[in-house]
Order: sequence, then structure tokens, then C-alpha cells
Amino acid sequence: MMKRAGYTWTQDADAQLVALKARGLSAGAMSEQLGASRNAVLGRLHRLRAAGDPRVPAAEPSPIGGKLPSASAPATLGDRLADLVADEDLSIEDAAARLGISKREALALWQTIVDRRGEQAA
Repeated sequence: MMKRAGYTWTQDADAQLVALKARGLSAGAMSEQLGASRNAVLGRLHRLRAAGDPRVPAAEPSPIGGKLPSASAPATLGDRLADLVADEDLSIEDAAARLGISKREALALWQTIVDRRGEQAA
């Protein structure tokens, strides 16, 4: 989909953005779905949060800033990949598309999952 300069945010576009965010898609994947730039997507999410829109949860803290996720933090990308493959019977390629990551990244995550489970079984 071609990205438009000066994307116009309508109520329908906001609703679609919120739904895509809830599915856990990356900003890049959301921008592809909406036809907006990645920066437009990130800016709109920021403005919706700042306006107190209850549909948009607060941004997750970055571990780079020294803050570590709490024990009740959302599942990691690897956990979400494993859930999609196991629970929804998706291929790794289809799960990667759903998560908005490359097939290569998904395969690397999958290998990490397999290696981790092998260590736990030993």
C-alpha cells in the first residue's frame, strides 16, 4: 500500500489503529496496513495517549532507560510467536506476518524457543 503524505486521521482510522495496536503489531506493520508513515502512526498513538484515550494503553517502558519490565509485563515477542503457532495452528511465516516481523526474525525467535525448551528438558 502506498503511504500518503499528510495522512488524515478519521474516527475510523483511529479505531483501526487502536485495533492493530491491540493485536501487538509494530508501528511499521500498522503503517503498512493504514497507508500512513511509521512516524504518523507513532505520533497519533502518542497524541491519543496524551489526550487520555482509554483505548490506547500507556507506552511500555524501555529496558534501555534502566527500567525493567515488571513481573506482570506482557508476553515477549517470542511468547506471542509460540502462542500463535501452538494455539492458532499458524505457520511460522503466517505468525510472523501477524506480528509484523520478518520471517527471518521469526525463525531466529523460534530457534531460541526450541533451544530454551531443550535446556529445560535436560
